[in-house]
Amino acid sequence: MITQSATAGGTSGTTIAAIITAAAAVLGVIVTQAVTLWRARSDRAYERRRTALTDAQDAALELRSVLRRYGVELRAAGQALAVSANGQVSLAVPDDLDDALYRARGALQVRVSRIDDARIVNLVQAWRVAAEQAFLSFDDVSATEEESAWRAVNTAIGDALSSRAGTPKRAGGEFAGQ
Repeated sequence: MITQSATAGGTSGTTIAAIITAAAAVLGVIVTQAVTLWRARSDRAYERRRTALTDAQDAALELRSVLRRYGVELRAAGQALAVSANGQVSLAVPDDLDDALYRARGALQVRVSRIDDARIVNLVQAWRVAAEQAFLSFDDVSATEEESAWRAVNTAIGDALSSRAGTPKRAGGEFAGQ
């Protein structure tokens, strides 16, 4: 027959085993909760990054569209220059298109401010400069630089969106081709 002997303090081995089991269970719950909280925090951070990236991408697409329309109107207005009495040349672009350009620039600026990746922010800003030069300039500016910058922005954002952390996998220069 197996007997349980009392320990010096009068506590049996079964009681000690029960206390150890309970402590292990509590520790398991604490670790599980910590992992769950960490994962939820990580998921929220990823969702914020994802939303910031897709919003910026949508805003850039809208600005690109408005810049194209604005450039067409600007060139058409350039064909029919209006010269004032004092000799100043003014190009008339419809107010609604002027307002759309103002709103699109502002929307992009706000959305880019929410991106926490400096490389993507720099790529978007470089694209915006190239796009304004390509679409609004009267000079014969090649669209190649704008197109290259556009691809670089979308590649970096695509990489960030497809990564688990919500950050780009690729490192490198300003544009993917450099």
